[in-house]
Amino acid sequence: MNVLLKNKGVNISGTICHKYINVELKLFSVTRRHKPGYHKGTAHNIFENLLKQNFTAPSPDKIWCTNFTYILLSDNNMRYNCIIIDLYDRNFIASVHGRNITADLGIKALEAAISQHPWVLKSGVILHSDQGSQYTSKEFTDYCSDHYITQSFYIWHLHVCGLHRFWDITIKTD
Repeated sequence: MNVLLKNKGVNISGTICHKYINVELKLFSVTRRHKPGYHKGTAHNIFENLLKQNFTAPSPDKIWCTNFTYILLSDNNMRYNCIIIDLYDRNFIASVHGRNITADLGIKALEAAISQHPWVLKSGVILHSDQGSQYTSKEFTDYCSDHYITQSFYIWHLHVCGLHRFWDITIKTD
């Protein structure tokens, strides 16, 4: 807001601008509570980064990329979405949502993807993700190995395959 006012020729400090917004307009920021008592555990399994930042695929259904995102609802509840895209053409393969961000939600997304592309059970596919606990859990890694899905992890928690940017622009800002 302060930048907008400066562009209009009104020069006031950020503190004064903030006070006017709170006192005069009765607008306040909404913040989420932090989860108390969270302690990071150890991953069940860590896989190699097979893509090494090369987010291209030679043909369809060879490399999929997955990630979780969230949407804060008006009642302050979260809704989580697990999406899978094909890196060949960036098309969505599956999108599944739920109230909790769990390995089961990731497995449901994989089941949806496999139901649409059953031939990957024979040919195999690389699934690239971050090292979130959902993807490193025993339940998820066992499901992948049972269905010929080779996991690939990005080492640091940066944006994976552009999925965060897509969701931040299209969903969270609407």
